[in-house]
Amino acid sequence: MNKIITLLFILFSFLALSQEKQKRLALVIGNANYDESPLDNPVNDALLIANTLKKLSFDVILDTNVSTDDEMEKLIIDFGKKRSNYDVGFVYYAGHAVQLNNTNYLLPTKEEFNDEIDVQYNAVAVSSIIDFLMKKTNQMNVLILDACRNNPFEKNWNKKTRSLGNSSGLAPMKAPLGTMIAFSTIAGETAPDGLENSKNSTYCKYLAEYMMIPGINIEQVFRRVRSS
Repeated sequence: MNKIITLLFILFSFLALSQEKQKRLALVIGNANYDESPLDNPVNDALLIANTLKKLSFDVILDTNVSTDDEMEKLIIDFGKKRSNYDVGFVYYAGHAVQLNNTNYLLPTKEEFNDEIDVQYNAVAVSSIIDFLMKKTNQMNVLILDACRNNPFEKNWNKKTRSLGNSSGLAPMKAPLGTMIAFSTIAGETAPDGLENSKNSTYCKYLAEYMMIPGINIEQVFRRVRSS
């Protein structure tokens, strides 16, 4: 019971500006310059979220247009090694992502994804991030996937052997104890890259805005973002 109370306290207060004594670490990635279906806003989104988190006393690991799965995995490993020294972990990813057999994968920008095997070997499973977050189950973690885009590579795949089924959006994920997972739309649906004449995704714009409200908790942030 005490553990649950502690988790709830962290959950509802970690974004409050008054909680300055908490050590907070964030990993922020924005991938946009894909050869197939490049995106307009993820780099801007990553920069906005990183800047917002810095204002909230986070140490931020930021990278954009990560080309290969090795580079992306290195970022995740770096975050994972540092995570144990912090009270709060926060991961934000903007870019292309796909699901295969109900497993979500983040796509580097310059790997080949001609078929499902390429995804399994050239993309990065979200579970690799979850593994690091699960090691700190007595503390607060947040994982945000602003990545529920259409799969631009699907049209090249063999329709008879594909395992995606309804490939729109990402697969639902079960959050480990002490972790919140948020999508930019409901599981199985897609979200637009951004509104016309906007340099940020709609989700990112409201997320950054509401996180900066003094004293707001994470549940209120997500509720307001969803509503907006």
